[in-house]
Amino acid sequence: MLKKREGLLLFLLGIGLFFLFEYQKTFLYKVQGIHEWRQADCLAQVYNYYTNGFKFFDTSFLCINTSNCSGKVAGEFPILYYVTAILWKVFGQHEIILKLINFSLFLMGLVYLYKLGKKLFPDSWLKSLPVLFIIGSPVIVYYSNNYLPDIPALGLVFTGFYFFYDYLLEPQKKKLWKAGLFWVFAILLKITAGILPLASIAVLLFMAIREKQLGLRLKHLLPFAGGLVLAGAWYVYAFRYNEANQSHHFLLTRLMPIWELKGEALSLKTEAIFRDTIPELFPKVLNIIFLAVYLFLLFNFKRLLRPLVLISIITFIGTVIYFLFWYIQFEAHDYYFLNFIPFYACVFLLICNYYATVRHKALKIGITTLSLLLVMYNLYNGAVNIRLRYYHNDFLLQTASIHEDRRNLFLYLEKMHRFYITPFETCKPYLKQIGIKPEDRAIILPDYTFNMTLYYTGLRGYTACGRVGVDGWYYVHDENVMQSQIKCGAKYLLVYDERILEHKELLKYTTKPIGRYQNIIIYQLHE
Repeated sequence: MLKKREGLLLFLLGIGLFFLFEYQKTFLYKVQGIHEWRQADCLAQVYNYYTNGFKFFDTSFLCINTSNCSGKVAGEFPILYYVTAILWKVFGQHEIILKLINFSLFLMGLVYLYKLGKKLFPDSWLKSLPVLFIIGSPVIVYYSNNYLPDIPALGLVFTGFYFFYDYLLEPQKKKLWKAGLFWVFAILLKITAGILPLASIAVLLFMAIREKQLGLRLKHLLPFAGGLVLAGAWYVYAFRYNEANQSHHFLLTRLMPIWELKGEALSLKTEAIFRDTIPELFPKVLNIIFLAVYLFLLFNFKRLLRPLVLISIITFIGTVIYFLFWYIQFEAHDYYFLNFIPFYACVFLLICNYYATVRHKALKIGITTLSLLLVMYNLYNGAVNIRLRYYHNDFLLQTASIHEDRRNLFLYLEKMHRFYITPFETCKPYLKQIGIKPEDRAIILPDYTFNMTLYYTGLRGYTACGRVGVDGWYYVHDENVMQSQIKCGAKYLLVYDERILEHKELLKYTTKPIGRYQNIIIYQLHE
Protein backbone atom coordinates (compact mmCIF):
# COMPACT_ATOMS: atom_id res chain seq x y z
CA MET A 1 0.00 0.00 0.00
CA LEU A 2 2.80 2.41 0.92
CA LYS A 3 4.67 1.60 -2.31
CA LYS A 4 1.55 2.33 -4.37
CA ARG A 5 1.02 5.62 -2.55
CA GLU A 6 4.66 6.55 -3.05
CA GLY A 7 4.47 5.71 -6.74
CA LEU A 8 1.28 7.76 -7.15
CA LEU A 9 2.82 10.77 -5.42
CA LEU A 10 5.94 10.60 -7.61
CA PHE A 11 3.79 10.30 -10.73
CA LEU A 12 1.67 13.31 -9.76
CA LEU A 13 4.82 15.29 -8.91
CA GLY A 14 6.28 14.43 -12.31
CA ILE A 15 3.13 15.55 -14.12
CA GLY A 16 3.07 18.79 -12.13
CA LEU A 17 6.71 19.55 -12.94
CA PHE A 18 6.11 18.69 -16.61
CA PHE A 19 3.57 21.51 -16.85
CA LEU A 20 5.44 23.83 -14.48
CA PHE A 21 8.43 23.71 -16.84
CA GLU A 22 6.13 24.05 -19.90
CA TYR A 23 7.28 20.83 -21.51
CA GLN A 24 3.83 20.45 -23.07
CA LYS A 25 4.91 23.35 -25.32
CA THR A 26 8.65 23.04 -25.66
CA PHE A 27 8.71 19.33 -26.49
CA LEU A 28 7.11 20.32 -29.81
CA TYR A 29 9.67 23.03 -30.61
CA LYS A 30 12.24 22.52 -33.30
CA VAL A 31 15.68 24.16 -33.01
CA GLN A 32 15.15 27.21 -30.84
CA GLY A 33 16.59 29.05 -27.86
CA ILE A 34 20.02 29.17 -26.28
CA HIS A 35 22.62 27.15 -28.22
CA GLU A 36 20.41 26.57 -31.23
CA TRP A 37 23.78 26.26 -32.98
CA ARG A 38 24.69 23.07 -31.09
CA GLN A 39 21.14 21.74 -31.30
CA ALA A 40 21.22 22.04 -35.09
CA ASP A 41 24.57 20.21 -35.21
CA CYS A 42 22.90 17.19 -33.61
CA LEU A 43 19.93 17.18 -35.97
CA ALA A 44 22.19 17.69 -39.00
CA GLN A 45 23.96 14.42 -38.18
CA VAL A 46 20.62 12.64 -37.88
CA TYR A 47 19.54 14.10 -41.22
CA ASN A 48 22.78 12.98 -42.84
CA TYR A 49 22.07 9.36 -41.85
CA TYR A 50 18.43 9.72 -42.84
CA THR A 51 19.22 10.90 -46.37
CA ASN A 52 22.63 9.40 -47.03
CA GLY A 53 22.31 5.63 -46.78
CA PHE A 54 22.76 4.89 -43.04
CA LYS A 55 26.52 4.51 -43.24
CA PHE A 56 27.37 4.54 -39.53
CA PHE A 57 30.96 5.75 -39.83
CA ASP A 58 30.14 8.34 -42.50
CA THR A 59 29.36 11.13 -40.03
CA SER A 60 28.75 14.52 -41.56
CA PHE A 61 27.29 17.98 -41.14
CA LEU A 62 25.14 19.64 -43.77
CA CYS A 63 27.55 22.58 -43.67
CA ILE A 64 30.39 21.96 -46.11
CA ASN A 65 34.05 22.64 -45.49
CA THR A 66 35.48 24.58 -48.44
CA SER A 67 38.96 23.13 -47.89
CA ASN A 68 37.78 19.78 -49.30
CA CYS A 69 34.17 20.48 -50.36
CA SER A 70 32.92 17.96 -47.80
CA GLY A 71 30.86 18.14 -44.60
CA LYS A 72 32.50 15.12 -43.00
CA VAL A 73 33.08 15.62 -39.28
CA ALA A 74 33.02 13.45 -36.16
CA GLY A 75 32.51 14.13 -32.48
CA GLU A 76 30.60 12.12 -29.89
CA PHE A 77 29.72 8.50 -30.64
CA PRO A 78 26.71 8.90 -32.97
CA ILE A 79 24.59 5.92 -31.89
CA LEU A 80 21.65 8.09 -30.73
CA TYR A 81 21.65 9.97 -34.04
CA TYR A 82 21.74 6.69 -35.95
CA VAL A 83 18.83 5.21 -33.96
CA THR A 84 16.85 8.44 -34.42
CA ALA A 85 17.40 8.30 -38.18
CA ILE A 86 16.10 4.72 -38.26
CA LEU A 87 13.00 5.80 -36.32
CA TRP A 88 12.52 8.68 -38.77
CA LYS A 89 12.35 6.10 -41.56
CA VAL A 90 9.52 4.40 -39.66
CA PHE A 91 7.58 7.37 -38.25
CA GLY A 92 8.71 10.26 -40.43
CA GLN A 93 11.07 13.18 -39.81
CA HIS A 94 10.01 14.36 -36.35
CA GLU A 95 12.57 16.17 -34.18
CA ILE A 96 10.71 15.16 -31.03
CA ILE A 97 12.00 11.59 -31.46
CA LEU A 98 15.56 12.59 -30.55
CA LYS A 99 14.22 14.69 -27.67
CA LEU A 100 12.26 11.71 -26.33
CA ILE A 101 15.28 9.41 -26.54
CA ASN A 102 17.45 11.90 -24.65
CA PHE A 103 14.76 12.65 -22.09
CA SER A 104 14.05 8.95 -21.51
CA LEU A 105 17.70 8.15 -20.80
CA PHE A 106 17.94 11.09 -18.42
CA LEU A 107 14.69 10.12 -16.69
CA MET A 108 16.08 6.61 -16.23
CA GLY A 109 19.08 8.17 -14.49
CA LEU A 110 16.84 10.16 -12.15
CA VAL A 111 14.87 7.02 -11.29
CA TYR A 112 18.07 5.17 -10.39
CA LEU A 113 19.36 8.13 -8.41
CA TYR A 114 16.12 8.07 -6.42
CA LYS A 115 16.47 4.30 -5.97
CA LEU A 116 20.00 4.82 -4.64
CA GLY A 117 18.75 7.34 -2.09
CA LYS A 118 15.99 4.93 -1.12
CA LYS A 119 18.45 2.05 -0.77
CA LEU A 120 20.86 4.05 1.40
CA PHE A 121 18.29 5.93 3.48
CA PRO A 122 15.01 3.98 3.32
CA ASP A 123 13.44 5.64 6.37
CA SER A 124 14.19 9.26 5.39
CA TRP A 125 11.92 11.37 3.21
CA LEU A 126 15.07 13.22 2.14
CA LYS A 127 15.95 10.26 -0.09
CA SER A 128 14.17 12.22 -2.82
CA LEU A 129 16.27 15.37 -2.18
CA PRO A 130 18.96 14.73 -4.85
CA VAL A 131 16.35 14.35 -7.59
CA LEU A 132 14.25 17.29 -6.39
CA PHE A 133 17.22 19.65 -6.41
CA ILE A 134 18.66 18.43 -9.71
CA ILE A 135 15.43 18.71 -11.71
CA GLY A 136 15.13 22.39 -10.75
CA SER A 137 18.56 23.36 -12.09
CA PRO A 138 18.04 25.75 -15.04
CA VAL A 139 20.48 23.85 -17.28
CA ILE A 140 18.65 20.61 -16.45
CA VAL A 141 15.20 22.09 -17.08
CA TYR A 142 16.30 23.42 -20.47
CA TYR A 143 18.63 20.74 -21.82
CA SER A 144 16.74 17.65 -20.61
CA ASN A 145 14.14 18.59 -23.22
CA ASN A 146 16.61 19.13 -26.03
CA TYR A 147 18.89 17.54 -28.63
CA LEU A 148 22.34 17.65 -27.00
CA PRO A 149 24.00 14.34 -25.92
CA ASP A 150 25.12 15.76 -22.56
CA ILE A 151 21.76 14.99 -20.93
CA PRO A 152 21.48 11.29 -21.88
CA ALA A 153 25.13 10.91 -20.86
CA LEU A 154 24.27 12.34 -17.43
CA GLY A 155 21.35 9.94 -17.08
CA LEU A 156 23.63 7.01 -17.89
CA VAL A 157 26.17 8.23 -15.30
CA PHE A 158 23.49 8.22 -12.58
CA THR A 159 22.25 4.77 -13.62
CA GLY A 160 25.78 3.37 -13.52
CA PHE A 161 26.37 4.99 -10.13
CA TYR A 162 23.40 3.13 -8.68
CA PHE A 163 24.81 -0.24 -9.73
CA PHE A 164 28.30 0.76 -8.59
CA TYR A 165 27.20 1.72 -5.10
CA ASP A 166 25.01 -1.35 -4.92
CA TYR A 167 28.18 -3.32 -5.64
CA LEU A 168 29.92 -1.60 -2.71
CA LEU A 169 27.05 -2.60 -0.44
CA GLU A 170 26.92 -6.19 -1.70
CA PRO A 171 29.78 -7.12 -4.05
CA GLN A 172 28.56 -9.06 -7.06
CA LYS A 173 30.49 -9.02 -10.29
CA LYS A 174 27.42 -8.46 -12.46
CA LYS A 175 26.60 -5.20 -10.66
CA LEU A 176 30.00 -3.75 -11.48
CA TRP A 177 29.66 -4.93 -15.06
CA LYS A 178 26.30 -3.16 -15.34
CA ALA A 179 27.81 0.01 -13.92
CA GLY A 180 30.68 -0.22 -16.38
CA LEU A 181 28.30 -0.74 -19.30
CA PHE A 182 26.30 2.40 -18.53
CA TRP A 183 29.39 4.45 -17.80
CA VAL A 184 31.19 3.49 -21.00
CA PHE A 185 28.07 4.39 -22.98
CA ALA A 186 27.97 7.75 -21.16
CA ILE A 187 31.64 8.47 -21.93
CA LEU A 188 31.09 7.56 -25.58
CA LEU A 189 28.30 10.12 -25.73
CA LYS A 190 30.32 12.76 -23.88
CA ILE A 191 33.90 12.19 -22.80
CA THR A 192 33.58 14.71 -19.94
CA ALA A 193 30.84 12.53 -18.40
CA GLY A 194 33.68 10.36 -17.05
CA ILE A 195 34.39 12.46 -13.94
CA LEU A 196 32.12 10.58 -11.50
CA PRO A 197 32.80 7.11 -13.00
CA LEU A 198 36.57 7.55 -12.78
CA ALA A 199 36.30 8.98 -9.25
CA SER A 200 34.23 5.96 -8.21
CA ILE A 201 36.71 3.50 -9.70
CA ALA A 202 39.58 5.31 -7.98
CA VAL A 203 37.82 4.91 -4.61
CA LEU A 204 37.12 1.24 -5.32
CA LEU A 205 40.80 0.60 -6.04
CA PHE A 206 41.82 2.53 -2.91
CA MET A 207 39.47 0.42 -0.80
CA ALA A 208 40.69 -2.76 -2.49
CA ILE A 209 44.30 -1.94 -1.60
CA ARG A 210 43.34 -1.31 2.03
CA GLU A 211 41.35 -4.55 2.17
CA LYS A 212 44.05 -6.48 0.28
CA GLN A 213 41.57 -7.46 -2.46
CA LEU A 214 43.15 -5.61 -5.36
CA GLY A 215 43.45 -8.67 -7.58
CA LEU A 216 39.77 -9.55 -7.19
CA ARG A 217 38.58 -6.00 -7.83
CA LEU A 218 40.79 -5.68 -10.89
CA LYS A 219 39.25 -8.85 -12.34
CA HIS A 220 35.79 -7.39 -11.74
CA LEU A 221 36.86 -4.18 -13.49
CA LEU A 222 38.16 -5.84 -16.65
CA PRO A 223 34.96 -5.25 -18.69
CA PHE A 224 34.95 -1.57 -17.69
CA ALA A 225 38.62 -1.26 -18.63
CA GLY A 226 37.85 -2.86 -21.97
CA GLY A 227 34.98 -0.44 -22.46
CA LEU A 228 37.26 2.50 -21.76
CA VAL A 229 39.63 1.22 -24.43
CA LEU A 230 36.73 1.13 -26.89
CA ALA A 231 35.68 4.65 -25.92
CA GLY A 232 39.27 5.84 -26.33
CA ALA A 233 39.44 4.12 -29.70
CA TRP A 234 36.35 6.01 -30.86
CA TYR A 235 37.78 9.40 -29.92
CA VAL A 236 41.10 8.57 -31.58
CA TYR A 237 39.14 7.58 -34.68
CA ALA A 238 37.11 10.83 -34.52
CA PHE A 239 40.28 12.90 -34.18
CA ARG A 240 41.92 11.19 -37.17
CA TYR A 241 38.69 11.37 -39.19
CA ASN A 242 38.57 15.14 -38.62
CA GLU A 243 42.24 15.51 -39.44
CA ALA A 244 41.76 13.60 -42.71
CA ASN A 245 38.77 15.76 -43.62
CA GLN A 246 40.30 19.03 -42.38
CA SER A 247 37.42 19.53 -39.93
CA HIS A 248 38.64 21.19 -36.74
CA HIS A 249 35.49 23.01 -35.63
CA PHE A 250 33.45 20.34 -33.81
CA LEU A 251 35.51 18.00 -31.65
CA LEU A 252 37.60 19.98 -29.17
CA THR A 253 41.11 18.60 -29.54
CA ARG A 254 42.84 21.12 -27.32
CA LEU A 255 42.40 22.55 -23.85
CA MET A 256 41.13 26.11 -23.41
CA PRO A 257 42.48 26.72 -19.89
CA ILE A 258 42.29 29.67 -17.57
CA TRP A 259 46.01 30.39 -17.86
CA GLU A 260 45.65 31.35 -21.53
CA LEU A 261 43.80 34.46 -20.35
CA LYS A 262 45.77 37.43 -19.08
CA GLY A 263 44.98 40.74 -17.41
CA GLU A 264 41.72 42.40 -18.42
CA ALA A 265 40.65 39.44 -20.58
CA LEU A 266 40.79 37.14 -17.54
CA SER A 267 38.95 39.67 -15.40
CA LEU A 268 36.14 40.18 -17.92
CA LYS A 269 35.78 36.46 -18.64
CA THR A 270 35.64 35.61 -14.94
CA GLU A 271 33.08 38.33 -14.26
CA ALA A 272 30.85 37.06 -17.08
CA ILE A 273 31.11 33.42 -15.95
CA PHE A 274 30.26 34.10 -12.31
CA ARG A 275 27.63 36.74 -13.10
CA ASP A 276 25.84 35.10 -16.04
CA THR A 277 26.54 31.40 -16.52
CA ILE A 278 27.15 29.86 -13.09
CA PRO A 279 23.63 30.93 -11.99
CA GLU A 280 22.36 28.72 -14.84
CA LEU A 281 23.57 25.78 -12.74
CA PHE A 282 21.82 26.89 -9.55
CA PRO A 283 20.94 30.36 -8.24
CA LYS A 284 23.91 32.13 -6.67
CA VAL A 285 22.57 31.84 -3.14
CA LEU A 286 21.99 28.09 -3.53
CA ASN A 287 25.48 27.54 -4.92
CA ILE A 288 26.91 29.27 -1.85
CA ILE A 289 24.67 27.30 0.53
CA PHE A 290 25.47 23.95 -1.13
CA LEU A 291 29.23 24.54 -1.00
CA ALA A 292 29.03 25.75 2.64
CA VAL A 293 27.01 22.67 3.59
CA TYR A 294 29.53 20.45 1.80
CA LEU A 295 32.38 21.95 3.82
CA PHE A 296 30.37 21.35 6.99
CA LEU A 297 29.80 17.74 5.98
CA LEU A 298 33.50 17.21 5.34
CA PHE A 299 34.25 18.41 8.87
CA ASN A 300 31.74 15.80 10.10
CA PHE A 301 32.90 13.01 7.79
CA LYS A 302 33.05 10.43 10.60
CA ARG A 303 29.24 10.42 10.70
CA LEU A 304 28.97 9.77 6.97
CA LEU A 305 29.43 6.89 4.54
CA ARG A 306 33.17 6.86 3.88
CA PRO A 307 33.01 5.65 0.24
CA LEU A 308 30.50 8.39 -0.61
CA VAL A 309 32.67 11.04 1.06
CA LEU A 310 35.75 9.89 -0.85
CA ILE A 311 33.86 9.76 -4.16
CA SER A 312 32.55 13.28 -3.56
CA ILE A 313 36.06 14.63 -2.84
CA ILE A 314 37.60 13.10 -5.97
CA THR A 315 34.59 14.17 -8.06
CA PHE A 316 34.97 17.71 -6.73
CA ILE A 317 38.68 17.75 -7.63
CA GLY A 318 37.91 16.35 -11.09
CA THR A 319 35.17 18.96 -11.61
CA VAL A 320 37.49 21.83 -10.63
CA ILE A 321 40.18 20.54 -13.00
CA TYR A 322 37.61 20.28 -15.79
CA PHE A 323 36.45 23.85 -15.03
CA LEU A 324 39.98 25.27 -15.13
CA PHE A 325 41.07 23.33 -18.21
CA TRP A 326 38.09 24.48 -20.32
CA TYR A 327 37.58 27.79 -18.52
CA ILE A 328 37.38 29.91 -21.69
CA GLN A 329 34.37 27.94 -22.91
CA PHE A 330 32.20 28.46 -19.85
CA GLU A 331 31.16 32.03 -20.60
CA ALA A 332 29.22 31.10 -23.74
CA HIS A 333 28.47 27.41 -23.10
CA ASP A 334 26.17 26.98 -20.13
CA TYR A 335 25.64 23.30 -20.96
CA TYR A 336 29.24 22.66 -19.92
CA PHE A 337 27.94 23.04 -16.35
CA LEU A 338 25.94 19.83 -16.77
CA ASN A 339 29.16 18.03 -15.87
CA PHE A 340 29.03 19.71 -12.43
CA ILE A 341 25.75 17.97 -11.61
CA PRO A 342 27.29 14.60 -10.51
CA PHE A 343 29.28 16.42 -7.81
CA TYR A 344 26.12 18.13 -6.59
CA ALA A 345 24.35 14.75 -6.58
CA CYS A 346 27.06 13.48 -4.21
CA VAL A 347 26.53 16.52 -1.97
CA PHE A 348 22.79 15.94 -1.86
CA LEU A 349 23.28 12.26 -1.00
CA LEU A 350 25.65 13.28 1.81
CA ILE A 351 22.99 15.66 3.15
CA CYS A 352 20.58 12.71 3.26
CA ASN A 353 23.29 10.69 4.98
CA TYR A 354 23.83 13.36 7.65
CA TYR A 355 20.09 13.76 8.19
CA ALA A 356 19.78 10.02 8.82
CA THR A 357 22.31 10.32 11.67
CA VAL A 358 20.56 13.23 13.42
CA ARG A 359 18.75 12.29 16.63
CA HIS A 360 17.53 15.70 17.83
CA LYS A 361 13.94 16.25 16.74
CA ALA A 362 14.28 20.05 16.54
CA LEU A 363 17.33 19.77 14.27
CA LYS A 364 15.51 17.30 12.02
CA ILE A 365 12.59 19.70 11.73
CA GLY A 366 15.00 22.54 10.93
CA ILE A 367 16.78 20.56 8.18
CA THR A 368 13.45 19.43 6.75
CA THR A 369 11.99 22.95 6.70
CA LEU A 370 15.09 24.51 5.16
CA SER A 371 15.33 21.74 2.55
CA LEU A 372 11.68 22.19 1.52
CA LEU A 373 12.08 25.95 1.19
CA LEU A 374 15.24 25.61 -0.90
CA VAL A 375 13.65 22.95 -3.14
CA MET A 376 10.61 25.18 -3.78
CA TYR A 377 12.78 28.20 -4.51
CA ASN A 378 14.94 26.16 -6.86
CA LEU A 379 11.91 24.79 -8.74
CA TYR A 380 10.44 28.29 -9.01
CA ASN A 381 13.74 29.62 -10.36
CA GLY A 382 13.88 26.80 -12.94
CA ALA A 383 10.31 27.55 -14.05
CA VAL A 384 11.08 31.26 -14.48
CA ASN A 385 14.33 30.53 -16.31
CA ILE A 386 12.73 28.28 -18.92
CA ARG A 387 10.09 30.94 -19.63
CA LEU A 388 12.80 33.54 -20.03
CA ARG A 389 14.83 31.39 -22.43
CA TYR A 390 11.82 30.91 -24.73
CA TYR A 391 10.23 34.19 -23.67
CA HIS A 392 6.86 32.77 -22.68
CA ASN A 393 5.71 36.01 -21.10
CA ASP A 394 3.07 34.62 -18.73
CA PHE A 395 2.25 35.68 -15.17
CA LEU A 396 5.21 33.79 -13.71
CA LEU A 397 7.72 35.58 -15.93
CA GLN A 398 5.99 38.96 -15.72
CA THR A 399 6.15 38.95 -11.92
CA ALA A 400 9.70 37.57 -11.63
CA SER A 401 12.57 39.75 -10.48
CA ILE A 402 14.74 39.88 -13.63
CA HIS A 403 17.02 42.73 -14.66
CA GLU A 404 15.41 44.72 -17.48
CA ASP A 405 18.45 44.36 -19.74
CA ARG A 406 18.37 40.58 -19.42
CA ARG A 407 14.65 40.46 -20.05
CA ASN A 408 15.00 42.66 -23.15
CA LEU A 409 17.85 40.51 -24.48
CA PHE A 410 15.77 37.35 -24.49
CA LEU A 411 12.77 39.19 -25.91
CA TYR A 412 14.98 40.46 -28.75
CA LEU A 413 16.43 37.00 -29.46
CA GLU A 414 12.95 35.46 -29.50
CA LYS A 415 11.69 38.08 -31.96
CA MET A 416 14.73 37.61 -34.18
CA HIS A 417 14.19 33.87 -34.31
CA ARG A 418 10.44 34.17 -34.91
CA PHE A 419 10.82 36.66 -37.75
CA TYR A 420 13.97 35.42 -39.49
CA ILE A 421 14.33 31.70 -38.72
CA THR A 422 10.82 30.31 -38.14
CA PRO A 423 9.90 30.68 -41.89
CA PHE A 424 12.65 28.17 -42.70
CA GLU A 425 10.69 25.48 -40.83
CA THR A 426 8.09 25.40 -43.62
CA CYS A 427 10.08 26.53 -46.67
CA LYS A 428 11.13 23.13 -48.05
CA PRO A 429 8.04 22.57 -50.28
CA TYR A 430 8.46 26.03 -51.80
CA LEU A 431 12.12 25.39 -52.62
CA LYS A 432 11.08 22.19 -54.38
CA GLN A 433 8.39 24.10 -56.25
CA ILE A 434 10.90 26.56 -57.75
CA GLY A 435 13.19 23.75 -58.87
CA ILE A 436 15.76 23.45 -56.09
CA LYS A 437 16.69 19.80 -55.58
CA PRO A 438 17.85 18.15 -52.32
CA GLU A 439 21.27 17.45 -53.83
CA ASP A 440 21.79 21.12 -54.76
CA ARG A 441 24.13 23.23 -52.68
CA ALA A 442 23.29 26.67 -51.36
CA ILE A 443 24.77 29.57 -49.41
CA ILE A 444 22.44 30.83 -46.68
CA LEU A 445 23.15 34.27 -45.22
CA PRO A 446 23.50 35.57 -42.59
CA ASP A 447 23.15 32.32 -40.57
CA TYR A 448 25.72 32.37 -37.75
CA THR A 449 25.44 28.60 -37.12
CA PHE A 450 26.83 25.72 -39.13
CA ASN A 451 23.62 23.82 -39.74
CA MET A 452 20.40 25.47 -38.55
CA THR A 453 18.96 26.88 -41.77
CA LEU A 454 20.56 24.15 -43.88
CA TYR A 455 18.76 21.56 -41.77
CA TYR A 456 15.38 23.19 -42.36
CA THR A 457 15.93 23.50 -46.12
CA GLY A 458 17.27 19.96 -46.39
CA LEU A 459 20.20 21.29 -48.43
CA ARG A 460 23.92 20.92 -48.03
CA GLY A 461 25.95 24.05 -48.37
CA TYR A 462 27.37 27.03 -46.52
CA THR A 463 26.51 29.68 -43.96
CA ALA A 464 28.14 32.82 -42.55
CA CYS A 465 29.42 30.96 -39.50
CA GLY A 466 32.36 32.82 -37.98
CA ARG A 467 31.66 35.99 -39.96
CA VAL A 468 28.45 37.25 -38.40
CA GLY A 469 26.80 38.06 -35.06
CA VAL A 470 23.82 36.23 -33.59
CA ASP A 471 21.32 38.65 -35.16
CA GLY A 472 22.97 38.76 -38.60
CA TRP A 473 23.63 42.49 -38.49
CA TYR A 474 27.37 42.33 -37.94
CA TYR A 475 28.02 40.38 -41.14
CA VAL A 476 31.59 40.55 -42.45
CA HIS A 477 31.89 39.76 -46.14
CA ASP A 478 34.84 37.68 -47.31
CA GLU A 479 35.09 37.46 -51.08
CA ASN A 480 37.60 34.60 -50.97
CA VAL A 481 35.23 32.52 -48.84
CA MET A 482 32.33 33.30 -51.16
CA GLN A 483 34.29 32.25 -54.24
CA SER A 484 35.47 29.06 -52.53
CA GLN A 485 31.87 28.15 -51.70
CA ILE A 486 30.83 28.69 -55.31
CA LYS A 487 33.76 26.59 -56.53
CA CYS A 488 32.58 23.82 -54.20
CA GLY A 489 29.28 23.75 -56.02
CA ALA A 490 26.99 26.38 -54.46
CA LYS A 491 24.23 27.08 -57.01
CA TYR A 492 21.91 29.27 -54.95
CA LEU A 493 22.10 32.12 -52.46
CA LEU A 494 19.38 32.43 -49.82
CA VAL A 495 19.21 35.73 -47.91
CA TYR A 496 16.79 36.02 -44.99
CA ASP A 497 17.89 39.38 -43.58
CA GLU A 498 17.95 42.07 -46.25
CA ARG A 499 20.06 44.36 -44.09
CA ILE A 500 23.18 42.49 -45.18
CA LEU A 501 22.56 43.55 -48.77
CA GLU A 502 23.91 46.93 -47.70
CA HIS A 503 27.26 45.22 -48.25
CA LYS A 504 27.85 46.24 -51.86
CA GLU A 505 30.19 43.28 -52.37
CA LEU A 506 27.13 40.99 -52.20
CA LEU A 507 25.11 42.78 -54.86
CA LYS A 508 26.82 41.03 -57.79
CA TYR A 509 25.45 37.73 -56.43
CA THR A 510 21.85 39.01 -56.32
CA THR A 511 21.22 39.70 -60.01
CA LYS A 512 19.10 36.56 -60.61
CA PRO A 513 16.28 36.40 -58.04
CA ILE A 514 14.15 33.29 -58.61
CA GLY A 515 11.77 33.40 -55.67
CA ARG A 516 10.81 34.63 -52.24
CA TYR A 517 9.30 32.79 -49.29
CA GLN A 518 8.21 35.22 -46.58
CA ASN A 519 11.48 36.94 -45.61
CA ILE A 520 13.72 34.45 -47.51
CA ILE A 521 14.92 35.70 -50.90
CA ILE A 522 16.39 33.08 -53.26
CA TYR A 523 18.96 33.95 -55.91
CA GLN A 524 20.51 31.73 -58.56
CA LEU A 525 24.30 31.94 -58.67
CA HIS A 526 24.87 29.95 -61.85
CA GLU A 527 23.16 27.36 -64.03
